[in-house]
Formats: sequence, structure tokens, C-alpha cells
Amino acid sequence: MFCDMNKIPLLFAMALWFVTLSVQAQTPPAKATSYQSGQVVNGVIYHKQFVNFGPGKDSTIHFALRFPSGHNLGDPVRGVLCICTWKDTPDGVMGNLRSGPLVNWAQKKGFALLSWSRLKFYTTGTSNDEMDDKADREWSSKFDIAARKWEYSIQELTRKYKLPAKGFLIDGISGGAQTAHRLALRKPEYFAGIHIHINSSYDDLTPGGKDMAWLVTTGEREFGYPASHRFYYNALEMGYPMIYKAGEGLGHSGSPEIDKLTVAFFDYLLPFLIDYRDENPQGKGDPYKLMRQPRYIGDWLNQQAVPFEKRHLIQGRYQTALPTREVAVAWGPLIEK
Repeated sequence: MFCDMNKIPLLFAMALWFVTLSVQAQTPPAKATSYQSGQVVNGVIYHKQFVNFGPGKDSTIHFALRFPSGHNLGDPVRGVLCICTWKDTPDGVMGNLRSGPLVNWAQKKGFALLSWSRLKFYTTGTSNDEMDDKADREWSSKFDIAARKWEYSIQELTRKYKLPAKGFLIDGISGGAQTAHRLALRKPEYFAGIHIHINSSYDDLTPGGKDMAWLVTTGEREFGYPASHRFYYNALEMGYPMIYKAGEGLGHSGSPEIDKLTVAFFDYLLPFLIDYRDENPQGKGDPYKLMRQPRYIGDWLNQQAVPFEKRHLIQGRYQTALPTREVAVAWGPLIEK
């Protein structure tokens, strides 16, 4: 019996594929790198906190801290910028502080960078306002426990490394946004401004949440798009200073446009924040005034911004406050004629 010479390459490729699968099946998965609290890896400091939810239900929160370039340990920093993503391994969390627009912003402005693993005690597809009372209480109770342990570590880190203990800026995307906004709603005393992007689901609002500036962004094709509307409208009714933006045609993804808007939002807040490098750090005005009495208005349905005097061109329910021209241009496009 003769072999068709044209089939030899195919047979060889199939044999190689089976060998590869066999080797992969016998190769144990790579173990996650283990670090000790206080260990420094490429300029990033690692810290961990255990959380106990009962017998056999332990969890670990991984933290990472990075100081501005040229910073001397023990010297004050201007502030703290927290970056939260969906990552929940030590390497992933430390990787959040390696590069990116906000990492560059923090380095330039003199902010320490802080990150932690996402706290997984939420449901991705169901907002708390869609749950029955029992489910809402159960999920909220689990997150409350994790939030208390998070706070314990934050207090430990701020004491040990002489960081500001309040006035944080925080940015969250995807699972990191789930974590970020739930912490901000429970522990508002730590935060001055927050951006969350593509949450997919949202927690119940709290009275303390209105004591910080909010930027809430999502995508028109993101699963949680309808839920983001409810969150936004309810927040405005409760007096939250909040900007809303839905990326045109955007799904569960980041985008350069959202990155630019985030930087513009934090740039807007910066002059109002306490500079903890000052000998007598003090607040510098009301950062919420221009969000409640804005100079520009965005039409989040039709994706355009106009000066406040032309707000009548936008249906009321689709309006969002844009405090400055810089923010309006980043939110944009801005139509001034």
C-alpha cells in the first residue's frame, strides 16, 4: 500500500499537533509568583491582606504601590491615584502600575500609585437594584467584609509609607470599576474623585457617595448600558456631581477617547485637591461648583457638546454637565457655533 506523497505534510502536521497536545497535558500549569509583603519588584512595592469569610472561604487582596520617579522614601507625595482593573494576581496587580496614560499622569504630577486586586463579591450581569432584598443583602454583606479588610490595609500602607490617608483619586475599568465604585460608596471619606468604565452592573447608591466628583463611562454596546442610565439618573436625583459618557459603538472595552477624557477629568480636579507636599495642606475651593453650574453641556445620546447657553438644543434627560472647555473638548465633539 502506497502513501499519497501530497498527504505527507498534512500527516506530519497532525502528528506534531497530537504530540504537542500530549506534552501540554503532561506539563503542570505554571505556578503564580509568590511575593512577601514589603517586597519591591522593579520599583513596585507588594502587600497582601487575607480576608476570612468562614471555614474554607479565605481570600487574599493583593496590593501594589509605586512612588513617583526620584521620590525619596518618607518624603510626602502630592496625592494618591488608585488604578483598579479586573486583574487579581500579584503580577497582574503590580503590572497595573507599569505603564499607561494614568501612570504617566501620576508620575508627572507627583502622585503615588496604588492598585489592588478586584474584590469579586458582586454579580456581573445583575445590578443591586435588580435583585430581591435577600440577594441584595447577601452580596452587600460579603462586599462589606472585604471593604473592611481593604480599609485595614489602606490604613497600614498610609502609616508605613507616609501617604495621604484621604483625597484619593481612583480609576476603575471592568471588574476594577465594579470594585472601585463599591468601595467609594462604602468608604467615601477616602476619595475625592472617581472614574469608572464599563461596569456591566452597579451597586446601590449611598448618601456619602455625593461627596466626591464622578465620571461614569460605558459603551453603547456594553451589556450594562441600560443599567448605567439608571445609575446616572438616580445619582443626579441624589445630588451627585457626575459626568456621564457612553462611547459611540463601544462594547466592553477601553478606548483612547475614554483615556483622554479621564485625564481631562483628573486635570480639572487637580487645582482643587489638597497638595500634601505643602507644609499646611488645605483645600483650594469647591471642585463641585462647576459640575453643578457647568459652562458646557454634553448630549450623551447624540455624542456632542455645546456651551451652556445652547443647552436648550439638548433634550433634558440626555444632558450631562461638563465643567470646563478642556473637559468638553475631551468629551466632545464640542460645537460652539
